Amino acid sequence: MRCLNPRCGRVIPATVRYCAYCGSKAPTDTVPAAPPESGAPKSESGAGRAWFTRMLDALLGRGSRGPAGAPATPADAGQRAIRTEAPPLSTPPPVRRAPAQERNLQPAAGSWPVAIIETIAVDNVARLERFATLGAGHAGGGVCFSPDGRLLAAGSDHGMVGLWEVSSGREVWSFKDQLDWVHGVAFSPDGHILASASATLTFWDVAAGREIGSLRGHRSAVRSVAFSGDGSRLASGSKDGTARLWDVASRTELWSLRGYGDPVASVAFSPDGHLLVAAAGRRVQVWEVSSAQRIQTLDHPAPLTSALFGPDGNLLAAGSTDGSVALWDLSARRMFRSLGGHMDAVQSIALSSDGRLLASGSADRTVKLWDVGVARERVALLAAAPVNAVVFNPSGQMLAVGQADGDVTIWAVRPPSP
Repeated sequence: MRCLNPRCGRVIPATVRYCAYCGSKAPTDTVPAAPPESGAPKSESGAGRAWFTRMLDALLGRGSRGPAGAPATPADAGQRAIRTEAPPLSTPPPVRRAPAQERNLQPAAGSWPVAIIETIAVDNVARLERFATLGAGHAGGGVCFSPDGRLLAAGSDHGMVGLWEVSSGREVWSFKDQLDWVHGVAFSPDGHILASASATLTFWDVAAGREIGSLRGHRSAVRSVAFSGDGSRLASGSKDGTARLWDVASRTELWSLRGYGDPVASVAFSPDGHLLVAAAGRRVQVWEVSSAQRIQTLDHPAPLTSALFGPDGNLLAAGSTDGSVALWDLSARRMFRSLGGHMDAVQSIALSSDGRLLASGSADRTVKLWDVGVARERVALLAAAPVNAVVFNPSGQMLAVGQADGDVTIWAVRPPSP
């Protein structure tokens, strides 16, 4: 049977009193094993159940129930009463949803009603309309739109990659990657291939919903993945301290950038595909793709978590653990702005297609929208959990926000009201 907690829903044995995952009380229709007949010795299964119950009570801090399920002592009852009467936390930690069962590589049904839930005016820059939230538990990792904006892919911390149709909310496919965090996902420019970054780099056929290959070479988990503009190259950054460039057609490694010393948190191509940026530790390095020569090294006072080029290829933005977003002018080789305001690490950044708006998602459970031209914060969106990923669709008319609790919120970015 399943746990009654709607945010858990995991399968639990019919003989336990509490869910081992979230601590909720088991369903009332749980049927314990029949007691042994009078005079018969206690069975091993009954002893095992009593031992499991005592261990679970100890782990969850409910106090001992005594041997063989004996009633608790007055001291134990008092301790449990104190725990029960303790006020709840004002901001409880996010609860990750359990992945759906038996959905690997199978089309799934379900959709959301496309209706405006909330509207926020962003001065005279834009108008945000929240119209959908995916709560399927696949998020927690990377999020990306397909090149035509029709599909949304999201990775999770339990090895799943979900694929949704944006217009209806219908889940198209659910890919089972590995039992590892899917840190990043990326579509090829033609939208036919989806790459996922976890323990390895995996290629998926979007139309057929099946794995078509993988790239091996990193000695630790892959943190970031990106396709070049023409789709012929793939870049990856890993916890092993290297960034690698791959040939997509032959599935071979072209070159490896070593010597970072820190995990490579982010990689991204310039719009023309000639340059590659890799962020690791407190440094951002810009490389020429054709020659594997380092062009620039930019230093930052705090560790960096994400980096990307602006639409003109001259602007470089990077988020960091100190809660700021740094803006560099590559031609002048200088940082000309630092956008501060988050109370915790900036874990993801995204630029709209015209480069006017920059979104930053943070562990402080907010998404801030910045006007790049004047380097000013326009609005702060509150999230229910730490924000792991933010991404605009190719037209810049939608913003997806991936949260640590497994939700993905979709915002429509409209022109400002007249």
